[in-house]
Amino acid sequence: MSTPNPQPYPYLPLDPSTHEIRLLTLSYPPNPPPSTNPPTPPPSSAPTYTLTLTHAALSPSPPSTTHPPVKFTALSYVWGLPTTTTALPHLTINTLPVPVTPNLHSAITRLARQRWAGHLWVDALCINQADTAEKNTQVPLMSRIYGAAEGVLVWLGPEGDGAALRVVRDLGGLFREQVRERLGGVGDAGRVEAFVRTVRGFAVTEGGGGGDGGTVGFHFEAVWRLFRGRVWWRRVWIIQEVVLARKAVVMCGADPEAGVTSVDWEDVSECTSDDGAIQATDPRDRIYGLLGMVREKDRRRIPIDYSPAMTINKVLFAVGKVLLENHGPDILCFCQKTPQVMPVNVKDKLPSWVPDWTAPRMMPQIGGVSFGTESEAQSRGDASGGARWRDWAPKSRVGHLVYENPVVSLPGVIVGRVQKVGRVFKAAPGSPAYLNECHDWLLEVDQMVKECASVVRDVDKETWRVPIADMGLVKRADAEDPNRFIHGFNVLTGRESPPLDLDGEAAKQDWMMSESWDYRRVWKVYNRRALIDDSGRPGLGPENTAVSDEIAVLAGAHVPFVLRGELSQINASTPPRYQLVGPTYVFGLADGGGIKEGKAFGEIELR
Repeated sequence: MSTPNPQPYPYLPLDPSTHEIRLLTLSYPPNPPPSTNPPTPPPSSAPTYTLTLTHAALSPSPPSTTHPPVKFTALSYVWGLPTTTTALPHLTINTLPVPVTPNLHSAITRLARQRWAGHLWVDALCINQADTAEKNTQVPLMSRIYGAAEGVLVWLGPEGDGAALRVVRDLGGLFREQVRERLGGVGDAGRVEAFVRTVRGFAVTEGGGGGDGGTVGFHFEAVWRLFRGRVWWRRVWIIQEVVLARKAVVMCGADPEAGVTSVDWEDVSECTSDDGAIQATDPRDRIYGLLGMVREKDRRRIPIDYSPAMTINKVLFAVGKVLLENHGPDILCFCQKTPQVMPVNVKDKLPSWVPDWTAPRMMPQIGGVSFGTESEAQSRGDASGGARWRDWAPKSRVGHLVYENPVVSLPGVIVGRVQKVGRVFKAAPGSPAYLNECHDWLLEVDQMVKECASVVRDVDKETWRVPIADMGLVKRADAEDPNRFIHGFNVLTGRESPPLDLDGEAAKQDWMMSESWDYRRVWKVYNRRALIDDSGRPGLGPENTAVSDEIAVLAGAHVPFVLRGELSQINASTPPRYQLVGPTYVFGLADGGGIKEGKAFGEIELR
């Protein structure tokens, strides 16, 4: 959510009983008679328009048929940081000057130049940013606001010539003209291939002009800057704003023709969430900005509070409780050591079982939450031997936890202890020594496994499973042709050599990279280390796994976890208390091996 500095604008209070909101209205003076009509001003001149701020009810009481709800459009944009060297531009609202950042000013100016008229919802202006109580009531309404809006105008920011969106629009037209209409009976893959060949047939130059034999060029560099160089794509609020929108129009620059009205927002949200670069001015907005996408009953249990007392770690704690209650211990797979993105003193206060959703790249490498059927989830791993969270949830202590005493109790059992650990895998794919580092790391794992082969029968033949946690792209390795994974493992360890007719070291390395790709694209080794437990079983744990850590299976979880015992045990009669280290893979435990050994679930406490 955009958060400007407090404004002196005299906001009138909103009526929460009707879910009242404010709307910004753009209007224009009537055109003079044709005989006295002045020349059309150049695009660079400031347009003449009037801004007024009014109130409207999202939920009129009682509902009125004679006065239907007001129609409005929502603006999605980046507030942006104010410049430190120049004064802020102003918008005149209800005859009063209101300072705004240059990006918002340029968005309103762009609409005015098009003579866009109507009611607009702009969070920074329609919510009194200086009133914490109002923000606490308005932010929960944002999903309703974007859902009720006729559409969403997306402002990416100024652009010199509007080239990027024109290229996107022209490519869409080219696809319709050259491919879709001519290849109606061809499948999607064939259409895409034909489209790529068509585009490559056009000359592409730095400036977007034609080249060798072509009359049309596409300025792809501008498109790259559009998607990768603009902060809007990394705002946490866009996920809610565009997914809930009935229609979204993307604007960039001053050219009124440089707009896109059809965008696959599902793909956009996937890209932004996977990129891990989602940004928010207030760290709490990383959570609040997504609440519009969750179930109403869960949203009510997560307080929206912008007061200084509601710190980001308290927000994360509230979210962690809700998710743990709903999804069980699988949600703990999102608890992992990540780069510091907040002050250390804040992050250190988080209980170990609370995922830090403000951290980059939150997707777990091992385990996760499955939204398919239970049989689908179990086909990817069933460490708790068929135990279902809904059956065991009543035996946990989660819902009544308070932040001051965040000790959660879960049914589980300790099934092993870490006896040996290997090096953390840190090799970067682009580094010159990458293949050598892969080779050395895998040989270390192989040697660790061979040393315990006398304990676990034939385990030395299964070493290839450890780096990939016995998982393919979406299923268990054995269900996805394991021979290609074994081949990749053998290539990286030197058990299979490049063809003799390859000339030069570069050609051999290219062959190794290509032949090991199927294996490397599914392995989970980055920032992880191999381990051996006290039963001789090899595994793959978080980078901070240490000797004497314990391996636990929690009821309802599909993967085991590494735990670290606390020394301050109250007495022998209290349940063991641990810190969560993270999810792990251990050979033989993926299908309930630890439970089949006759061990029963007890009580495990996590702080």
